[in-house]
Amino acid sequence: TRSVLFEMIGYRHDHHLPTIFTSNFDLADTAQRLVLRGDDPVEAERIVWRIAEFAEVRELGGRNLRQAAA
Repeated sequence: TRSVLFEMIGYRHDHHLPTIFTSNFDLADTAQRLVLRGDDPVEAERIVWRIAEFAEVRELGGRNLRQAAA
């Protein structure tokens, strides 16, 4: 069966709807993590391809606020 993520991204992509993705992982790592969670490797690549196709990647930097101050 197709994942909910694939369906959601496909719908938003096909209807040109604005979508914001946030992640601690780049697109290659995202595909790997989808496969590790049990998604089909081909479907994982399709999900990442759809994201890459209509996304404008913005890398944000800065210190990790989750780490305790030293």
